[in-house]
Amino acid sequence: MNYNEEQGGIRLIKDIIDELVNNGVFNKVTTGHKNDWLPEEWFKPNVIGVSKFYQRLFKHDSFKKFGQFDKQLAQRPLIAIRPKRLRGDILAIDGQHTVGLAINAGDVDKMPCIVLRHPENRTLDECVKIEATLFFTINTNPQSPSQIDKYRAGLCFGDEEAENFDNALDNAGLHIEGLGRIDGDEFASKGAARFIKCVKQFYKGHKGEITDAVNFIRRTWGAKALKNGETFKYRDDFIHGLTTLLVFLKLGRDKEGKKLNGKAKDFKRWMENEMPKKKINHYVRDTAGGNTQYKIVHNIIAEYNSISDGCTISHQFLHENGIWDEQFVGNKKDIVGGYDKPFYESILDESREQKTSKKVRGLYRTASFPNYD
Repeated sequence: MNYNEEQGGIRLIKDIIDELVNNGVFNKVTTGHKNDWLPEEWFKPNVIGVSKFYQRLFKHDSFKKFGQFDKQLAQRPLIAIRPKRLRGDILAIDGQHTVGLAINAGDVDKMPCIVLRHPENRTLDECVKIEATLFFTINTNPQSPSQIDKYRAGLCFGDEEAENFDNALDNAGLHIEGLGRIDGDEFASKGAARFIKCVKQFYKGHKGEITDAVNFIRRTWGAKALKNGETFKYRDDFIHGLTTLLVFLKLGRDKEGKKLNGKAKDFKRWMENEMPKKKINHYVRDTAGGNTQYKIVHNIIAEYNSISDGCTISHQFLHENGIWDEQFVGNKKDIVGGYDKPFYESILDESREQKTSKKVRGLYRTASFPNYD
């Protein structure tokens, strides 16, 4: 069963809270409430100001992102009305960008706001302290939707990226926070950021390799853990690295455009027979930071080359096929022994554009590994 088959399901929030209470989630949350509800009133946006004392600067990118004011999507700004003896200023505590967009719209006469009215006997210092506390609390405890939350919503209106992600999970027998195969296997990392990147990079054109990578992990390390009665969770960075490797084995070519063929078959036999003898941590060591998937491939290839009977695959060959060798690209330090010094010196200053080009200095590259930010 996958996520789409569950779309008609409804749960009362009360039932969810009761379940969380029973599980001890609310042990440190006090019952009852503080303060009263703040009322909602309508105000002209062009009379609302901001405090120079605690309010942050306007972010121009926020305006560009929305493009146009949308009444249906606009959140109610939280405003404060100071005592008349302090000029009665109307200030935006939260939602200043919403007010700005409403003003720019040119046709918004009034807008609904959540209103904090200071009593007349409140001093300026007290007003500022209360407003700043509200601003700080609201903006330091946000519950912004995660990428998984966005995908869950996107599935409801046919968002392609969300559908690709959900399908990739389902095909691989995985799930995360209700998406994918409902009864599938779990990820070790919360949010599965690397699997998200893997899908973005490879789903279009190489979705089969994503499933093959997961199944390889499942029938080796996963099956071993299950046999020993242990819980096994899937590392999304390792899935990304293995997928990259499988795509390379499928598409890799030399400078004359000749495919790997025999080398790929020999390597896959080695993967099945030898890789499971080492723990996954052995292959993901020292791969933190950018381009983790490429670093994992280089780690696996280094292991293969160390015990190969001569049918090796060089790091230079990987780099020429778009799997960058991050050990030296952009690194000005001296080239260490055991590497092709002229080659590594030649790639020190490669630009991002050159890395993804089909030919650089006459060397053929598949350029089959799309870049992403």
